[in-house]
Amino acid sequence: DPEYPENLPAAPLVRYGWTPRGELAVVYDRSGKQVRSFTYDDKYRGRMVAHRHTGRPEICYRYDSDGRVTEQLNPAGLSYTYQYEKDRITITDSLNRREVLHTQGEAGLKRVVKKEHADGS
Repeated sequence: DPEYPENLPAAPLVRYGWTPRGELAVVYDRSGKQVRSFTYDDKYRGRMVAHRHTGRPEICYRYDSDGRVTEQLNPAGLSYTYQYEKDRITITDSLNRREVLHTQGEAGLKRVVKKEHADGS
């Protein structure tokens, strides 16, 4: 708060690095250590194809021709596939557990109105 400069941190809490196209590329913590990184599709500006937290495996994404995520791939853990229908999205993990998101609305204005969990609840 500029009204109380004595309360300002001595160093920024976080610092960001950007790609030449203006996409978030890296996040650094207060000590300057990189804590997160992002990779983007060369063909589609802003489409994230991978991200990583420091010390964790890289998570990758695949998309369909409409720009929707079809797979989230984690080599060290659960991966997910996404199937899109008119009013629902089915998400299946690599252990074959399935969740369904029921949606209402059109195009980019769809919202989730009901969620079926893998345990049936």
